[in-house]
Amino acid sequence: KMKIKALLPMKGNSERVPNKNMKDFDGSPLYHAIVKSLLGSKYIECVVINTDSEIIEKDAKETFGDKIIIINRPIEIQGDFVSMNDIIAYDLSKLEGEHFLQTHSTNPLLKSETIDKAIEKYFAGLENFDSVFGVTKVQTRFYDKNAKAINHNPNELLRTQDLEPLYEINHAIFL
Repeated sequence: KMKIKALLPMKGNSERVPNKNMKDFDGSPLYHAIVKSLLGSKYIECVVINTDSEIIEKDAKETFGDKIIIINRPIEIQGDFVSMNDIIAYDLSKLEGEHFLQTHSTNPLLKSETIDKAIEKYFAGLENFDSVFGVTKVQTRFYDKNAKAINHNPNELLRTQDLEPLYEINHAIFL
């Protein structure tokens, strides 16, 4: 059975955009958009919000009720320099289940249909792979900080569509 728990880590304050998760996006706090997409998935059984914010906790409970599980982030994994791996490991230590999807509140345009396609691809590939993650295909010329060509020959200048594509993790979905 393709059932999955969604992990949505959200700290109360962000270094670059203060209080970003509660910023208005289309008439609601930013994080509401991704929660609605997750809850609209055929396969997501619940959304787990790991947070250090009483404001986010209160808003999530009032808005989404029992469809949300809150994990209060302990002090030792709070702050701007904590690895997401540590936060995910903490969440997994508190939850039952075998299959998890992790995303971010900063993906408000991610649709339920896209989430469902990723979950279907994940389950279809479990014999050969143990994970799926979102990427953005990039076909352009890259240089390093010393102006050395990374993925092309400057003397040949192939059309960009003929370059070998690179794939950038886009942080939309991790399964």
